[in-house]
Amino acid sequence: MPNVRTIFKEHPVLSAVVVGFIFAKLCFTAFTIIAADEAYYWVWGQQFQLSYFDHPPLNAWIIGLTSLLFGNNVLGMRLPTLITFGGTTYIYWLFARQLVPQKDTASFLTIIAAFLASPTLFAWTSIVYNDHLLILFTLASVYCFAKHFGALIDDETPDLRWLYGGAILLGLAALSKYNTAFLGVSVALVVLGHPKLWRLLRQQHIYLAGILSVCFFLPVLIWNLQNEFASFQLHLNDRYTDPIFSVFLPAPFYRFILSTIVYFGPVLLVPMVMLFLPIKQVSGFGKAALWIARASIALSTLYFTLSASRGAVHWYWMAPSYALMLAFMPLLLRNIWLLGLHFVLGAVFAIYATFNYTVAPVEILMGSRTPEVERVYGWSEFAKEITELKLQYPDAYLATTHYATAGQLAHTLNSTAIYDLSPRPTHFSFIGRKDLEVGQSALLLHDKFGDLELTAHRFEKTTFLTRVEHQRFGHVINAVDIYLAEGFIK
Repeated sequence: MPNVRTIFKEHPVLSAVVVGFIFAKLCFTAFTIIAADEAYYWVWGQQFQLSYFDHPPLNAWIIGLTSLLFGNNVLGMRLPTLITFGGTTYIYWLFARQLVPQKDTASFLTIIAAFLASPTLFAWTSIVYNDHLLILFTLASVYCFAKHFGALIDDETPDLRWLYGGAILLGLAALSKYNTAFLGVSVALVVLGHPKLWRLLRQQHIYLAGILSVCFFLPVLIWNLQNEFASFQLHLNDRYTDPIFSVFLPAPFYRFILSTIVYFGPVLLVPMVMLFLPIKQVSGFGKAALWIARASIALSTLYFTLSASRGAVHWYWMAPSYALMLAFMPLLLRNIWLLGLHFVLGAVFAIYATFNYTVAPVEILMGSRTPEVERVYGWSEFAKEITELKLQYPDAYLATTHYATAGQLAHTLNSTAIYDLSPRPTHFSFIGRKDLEVGQSALLLHDKFGDLELTAHRFEKTTFLTRVEHQRFGHVINAVDIYLAEGFIK
């Protein structure tokens, strides 16, 4: 890779764009408030398990390790995202060298700039959601498989290290998030569908590589066997309003489509479509990588779009698809005006998101509401109030009416002795933090995301104690109500 001075001299505009976005990313990582689900994952990391209810375990394991090494703070928690972003950047450089060797540096800068200008990829590789790991291992796995398969397509002798490296990385991706399944199926389909790869089926290595990938997934399989397949059931059925596709639910369907377009960047729809058109003058590596990417993107897009018609599906589950597509960006989109528009929109989002999660929600200053943003504010005040109430009610447990709220309170207090007493199954169901002993009491912290009515039904008596409001610039941004719940029933 050329040195930095040479890169800036030969590509000053693209270099400046990339440096600007990296600076914005570092600010976002270092200064924005811990998100609700980040706090929830922190709770996971404080107690080692083979796997977890919502996701495979790798992200929680890493958070647990960084908490042990660096303590409970923003930089310590998010340090792994900087490492994985560095790895992702390197893999994109390798893709650029393979796909556009005559213009590898310009192509690499274009990919990284487009990646950072995508709102979802910018944010979700800055916070410790599982996606920062999934994106890295997905890209690296596809690169390795494409190196091995590409050699066969070009009638060259393949290096088995690429095959087994791809299998290991696929296994690590599966330890990060369940939608790795689309990549595994796609690799198998490419092997079955390309005549020059059929000879792999007559050799033991492709099967050994598959077994190696599955071995990485064993902790997840064992945990699910021990817990009646609770995690698999959650993702395949329980999280959906209509688990059997019997009706069409327009609201979540259109919300998923719109969110995907807006939060990945509308400009990226152009190269995403072009990826499925014929692309000439690519090597065997390029052909193999293209078909793996196309299969994975098509399968995941079809599945999540259909699933959105029966219940809530989050747009960011498509993150691996867009990350894969961007590896081919220099071959797909060369219109400087469209690229410029994407960069401008991405810069606006980076400023907006950093202000939103650091200073105050922009919308609330304009008379609107954004509950998902507002919920991160005020936790030091809420924790202080409930801690003081604990002195008055020493026998009462600390609990909440929502799992993410329990995570936020636990992270703020640096304590895992927080209960989620809402009736919905969550991670707290599997660590003994979902029920109290009959007759016990709790200080119950409730916010707008919780289910107070159903939670209160688990007690003989619930008494309102106080409301705590967090204000900025004269606006109430977030508020919680605290109750004394007495006589736990079930």
